[in-house]
Amino acid sequence: MMPWLEALLAAQAEGEPAVLVTVAATRGSTPREAGAHLLVTAGTEADTLGGGHLEYRAIRIARAMLAADAAATELQRFSLGASLGQCCGGALQLLFERVDATADWPARLQQALIAGEGRLRRVSVESPGSSLQPLTGDACTALVREGGRLYLLDAISPPARELRVFGAGHVGAALVTLLAALDCRVVWVDERPGRLAAAPPGVAACDDALAAVEEAPAGCCFVVMTHDHRLDERLAEAILRRGDFHWFGMIGSRSKRARFEHRLSERGLAPGLLTRMTCPIGIDGIRSKRPQAIALSVAAQLQRILEAETTPACVREAG
Repeated sequence: MMPWLEALLAAQAEGEPAVLVTVAATRGSTPREAGAHLLVTAGTEADTLGGGHLEYRAIRIARAMLAADAAATELQRFSLGASLGQCCGGALQLLFERVDATADWPARLQQALIAGEGRLRRVSVESPGSSLQPLTGDACTALVREGGRLYLLDAISPPARELRVFGAGHVGAALVTLLAALDCRVVWVDERPGRLAAAPPGVAACDDALAAVEEAPAGCCFVVMTHDHRLDERLAEAILRRGDFHWFGMIGSRSKRARFEHRLSERGLAPGLLTRMTCPIGIDGIRSKRPQAIALSVAAQLQRILEAETTPACVREAG
């Protein structure tokens, strides 16, 4: 789940008010894009606007709204120059929105995202209140004026891609920790008892490796890095025979790849399928074999794959 939404639901469960800060529009170079969120309570923050003086100022404004103890929505413009102690040079508009425990849209948004459905939040800038409606393919976060009133249309999408990571060794554990913070659904798979007890929040666990391949949705990304080369080979065959995956990578050397290709071709897998297996995995230029370095390299490779398919539907610049 998105960190800001998880924190908002937790605050509501405790009866604690919060302020949701949303990047409503941007112009030029900015630390975050339109649609980024920061959740602020009296003592905590979740998610980020990019850090620095901008975020510090936003937190101060949000806490002042909480101290005022009144329903409020406020739009503010910030120039990212010397006056703010930042040198990005761009500008953005932030919408500050107090959300109390009685608001029902966070729970309804959570239910929609779990079901794989996006929602468009329609927030009145001039008075408190928001509504949810289904998210269409061309919607994006933007400020719009309708009937003489200003609204924020906040497009919130579920993760676009599912990643299934096989193996809970040192590299697998480090990788899943990184992936849990990316815009994807993560399923962690290991058949050894107790290995998945430390799964990060929001990461699903599965202890049946072959079933995890069979039950995966079409378009899934698979990362195989188990403790057993024989299991790696069985998983590679099952994934390749499916054929409907988006990306499949396996940890290992070029000699491991050559050995697997030989064995799998003997079992009838076509050469075209075998070329779809990425092994070794990770980006070029990282030579360290420390588990955390390998995980970082693979996570960067996966992030590049995810970003290649997510072009913003539109860009609305701050006026």
